[in-house]
Amino acid sequence: MADSGTQGPFTPSTPSGSASQADILQALKNQTQATNQLTFATTQVTPDFTSGQITASVLGTLVQSGFVRLIGISIVTGTTNGALYDSATNNPTAGQQVGALLATPGWYATQMIFANGMVAKPSTGQIVSLHYARS
Repeated sequence: MADSGTQGPFTPSTPSGSASQADILQALKNQTQATNQLTFATTQVTPDFTSGQITASVLGTLVQSGFVRLIGISIVTGTTNGALYDSATNNPTAGQQVGALLATPGWYATQMIFANGMVAKPSTGQIVSLHYARS
């Protein structure tokens, strides 16, 4: 039997203070900003697009023109190293090479920035797929 002067373990207590409407709105604003930051951070490591399978060609393959962020490279079949170029055309120069397409098959996470465009030039017999975002 409970004592009438004491509260039981499930008796709600009255709050000592209450939040104003401004406090509640500020908390919602802070939550929205935190959610937006989390979403932005997630999209930084999540590819939006893929090149599909690219094979060797006389010229390189212009995957995407303009600013591109390469998030990952999938080497499907490897022979010798291919190359990646920061170029607006599918005929890049040696000075525009910024990376290699490795010969060993597998997934390679990257965070490479291409300011002018992303050109892939796999080696003979090599098959690659590039995963990228446009942000």
